[in-house]
Amino acid sequence: SVTGVQTCALPISEGEAPVESGGDLYRKCVAAVLFNNEGKVLVGERVKAEGAWQLPQGGLDKGEDYQTAASRELYEEMGVPIGSVEYLETLSPPPPTSCYTVPSSWLTKQGFAGQHLSFVSYYTPHATIETILTGLNGEPQEFSRTKWMDFNDLSEIVWEPKRAAYRNAAMNLMPKVLARLGKL
Repeated sequence: SVTGVQTCALPISEGEAPVESGGDLYRKCVAAVLFNNEGKVLVGERVKAEGAWQLPQGGLDKGEDYQTAASRELYEEMGVPIGSVEYLETLSPPPPTSCYTVPSSWLTKQGFAGQHLSFVSYYTPHATIETILTGLNGEPQEFSRTKWMDFNDLSEIVWEPKRAAYRNAAMNLMPKVLARLGKL
């Protein structure tokens, strides 16, 4: 555990129960963090939201664990087949660090204050990777383009409610990845 962040393999039933924090319920959500051989992360610019960059993410489907959900999201939103990247670890920070609120949204209509964001990290030994942004498995297109970016820089420009969770993930994942690459 680093800075209150647990590295864990969660049981399959974890996708079904919401996270409680401060009396509010949060939908479990996962972000896929794909690092390249330069220590940068693959990010997407949201469709119809120029300048809105983020990691591929989504909720856990019934019966999914975090790694399965992140692999699915990486494939559906960016077309990256999971067999082409190496799994590193799962960070599931305890609330409230990892919770962000989304007032007056489809989440509130389902009884959630927002989402509890966990991060599943992967590695590719390449500087680039082919992406498909059309939306796969029947999912709509999420991103208009992709690029590789420093995780700390992304943490400063991502949608404001997600910044604390992204900063915490960057703080805990970056040193391990840079050490692996011999850049520390």
